[in-house]
Amino acid sequence: MSTFKNAASRLRSAPQTQALPGREAEMKRNDAGGMVFTVSPWQQLTRFLILGSEGGSYYVDEAKHTQLNSDALLRLIAEDGERVVREAIEVSDQGRAQKNDPALFALAMAITTGDADTKAAAADALPKVARTPTHLFHFVAFATAARGWGSALKRAVARWYRSQSPERLAEQITKYPSRDSWSHLDVLRLSRGFDLTNPALRDLYDWVNGKARGYSGYLGVVDQVRKLEVGKGNLPELLGLITEHRLPREVLPTKWLAMPEVWAALLPHMPMHALLRNLGTLSKLGVFGDRGLVRHVTGRLTDADVLRNARVHPLQMLVAAKVYGQGRGVRGRGEWRFISQIGDALDAGFSLAFRGLEPTGKRFLLALDVSASMSWAPCDGAPLMASEAAAGLAVTVARTEQNYDIMGFAADFRDLRISARDNVTDVLSKTSGYTFGDTDCSAPMRWALQQGVNDVDVFAVITDNETWAGGQHVAQALEEYRRKANPLAKLMVLATSSTSFSIADPADPFQLDVAGFDGSVDSAPYPL
Repeated sequence: MSTFKNAASRLRSAPQTQALPGREAEMKRNDAGGMVFTVSPWQQLTRFLILGSEGGSYYVDEAKHTQLNSDALLRLIAEDGERVVREAIEVSDQGRAQKNDPALFALAMAITTGDADTKAAAADALPKVARTPTHLFHFVAFATAARGWGSALKRAVARWYRSQSPERLAEQITKYPSRDSWSHLDVLRLSRGFDLTNPALRDLYDWVNGKARGYSGYLGVVDQVRKLEVGKGNLPELLGLITEHRLPREVLPTKWLAMPEVWAALLPHMPMHALLRNLGTLSKLGVFGDRGLVRHVTGRLTDADVLRNARVHPLQMLVAAKVYGQGRGVRGRGEWRFISQIGDALDAGFSLAFRGLEPTGKRFLLALDVSASMSWAPCDGAPLMASEAAAGLAVTVARTEQNYDIMGFAADFRDLRISARDNVTDVLSKTSGYTFGDTDCSAPMRWALQQGVNDVDVFAVITDNETWAGGQHVAQALEEYRRKANPLAKLMVLATSSTSFSIADPADPFQLDVAGFDGSVDSAPYPL
């Protein structure tokens, strides 16, 4: 009965500011005033873990956006805290999110508010999600802001330190001494995470305590580097130490980092995320005058296994391509000469960072929401607007599929002239400045009918779901397209914000809502 009622209700047009007839209980008002469907609490959790809440949205500031997600998270922890922990591990470990902070926040809330089993699961999960001291300090900051240093937090942090070998800890502690107003000394004193009867750990504890004495092993090497007077005369010794011990940039005195020779020595073992952040610096200092180093970098940027093992998210590649392509830093400080081979490698690496790209052979209409809300809201604090990220995602699909249109919409609907031949810099420029006005997410289906495009298999709409301006709902527009054109047409909604609503009808098995910038979005199960 209810299925037939739902089907019948779609025939009766309703403006997007009103609920669909008979579906009032399933819908809610979005932040723009339109009536849309509610996503399940677990869907909202996935959105939050992948999309975060940093920067807020066009309609809701960051504090409120975070609070709404935090409240939803706490309800889920009370319902099934161990499942929350499993979800956080999966998103973090598989590199599905651009930032790790939402997963760390979820663990912190689980360990401070969950039951005994949830707290134990969160403690076990901490080394898997907090893979560096920076992650650990973020987690500690979240947990202490929520409740303070209880016994569960102390045990979890102590376990994090005890899960690392002394050699690994020496590298990590010297590289990341402090973050978020927390240092290793602070955390170790509170958690008692070191077995001080172990001589290697005793040395590490003395190091973080600032004791000046002769250290051996890796600590001794770092001490030696820090005591080297900066100058060409000591450069060969420094380069030898960097190469032999694979020293990271963070342990070097800042004055050494003005020398291109130092960066050239760091480059062969530089972690992938550090490489992406420092491509501009490497170009500015002339390091890429060595064409061998250019080949080394382009090889890493286009190696799918390297990207996957480093958990590089597609948005991180897109941000790197945007920043490197503009030839200056995000805040306008420092300029460099663009190396075309590096730009091409970033472009290729962006698509490679998505996992499971397989052509479906279906006809796609990719519809990018380029309304004001999408052109204002950043992607989880990245220097990238949601509309730009959506365009990057669209061109990745275009490179995989053979039959597609890529359109932009708000109140209007236009061809963005994006194709598989475009590089990501071209794509970003083609969406820059497009704000067509009020948002109507039913525009793709209406346009297809008006233009006689009757063979669309999948409408893929990339949006923040803040639709409100249409004279009929998206579900109704899709149903009309099915009646008049293709009865098997499907809708895939790629959400760009961690809100609790969607234009996808949960009662329709051929409509799907996914977190739009999930690193595995292209391998998501979908009945195409």
